[in-house]
Amino acid sequence: MRRTIAIATMIIAIIGTKSGAALESADRIAAAQCETAARKIEIAEAIPKGLLFAISLKESGRWDPVARRSVAWPWTVSSGGPGVHHATKEEALAAVSALRDEGRSNIDVGCFQINLRYHPHAFRTLEDAFDPATNAGYAGAFLRQLREDHGSWPKAVARYHTSENARGNQYRVAVYKLKSKVTNGKLVTTRSKSTIDWMERRDIQRRKFSAAKKARLANLRNLHHTKVKQAKRLRAAFEERRAKVIREWEEMMRKRRGAGRRSRS
Repeated sequence: MRRTIAIATMIIAIIGTKSGAALESADRIAAAQCETAARKIEIAEAIPKGLLFAISLKESGRWDPVARRSVAWPWTVSSGGPGVHHATKEEALAAVSALRDEGRSNIDVGCFQINLRYHPHAFRTLEDAFDPATNAGYAGAFLRQLREDHGSWPKAVARYHTSENARGNQYRVAVYKLKSKVTNGKLVTTRSKSTIDWMERRDIQRRKFSAAKKARLANLRNLHHTKVKQAKRLRAAFEERRAKVIREWEEMMRKRRGAGRRSRS
């Protein structure tokens, strides 16, 4: 069964749109949805112009050799490796279903590659996750929250990618280069594969695990303290009973010795 699923996944990946293939007219319409959604959310969330769109290019960008520019692709799916740019939304949905059938949950989807494991409540349905406007809306809200948490847009961009300073800075530099090119109307050249590994999501999960671990350790300490107190009570009760038994035994022996003396006399 697992082999069948794996083969199905490979087939889906093969029939998915090739990263370097020229885009047809219908494909360009689909690709434009990510940019349109990003531009609208930039205004709605007061995000610097071009910043969210640059992130979409970094997350799901694919090269269009005819137009000689990169476009964010709404039907991108990745799971622990390079993203696959599927030809249609239906193919992307089928790819996610196949990955889930394999037992995978670390899956990134859509224009902004939102992770379904670490953002389980981001979308009402899987179809919503592949809706460019909905995907962009969540990405924009998340970026805005990171801005509030860390104090600046550059730091928010770095945290969007990872909690590691070095990797986060590399990601920030790459995104701002894309933003500069987009803003200045230059040709945008970005990788055709989605390379973001979502360390930030893992970091959030680690913080949750850390909090849970601290709570468990506190419970264990309380339990140990309770057991120590109980052991002391049991020990005290044992010593008291032991002393009582000794007293009773000594009293019994005293009586026997007295009875023995009387019988001899």
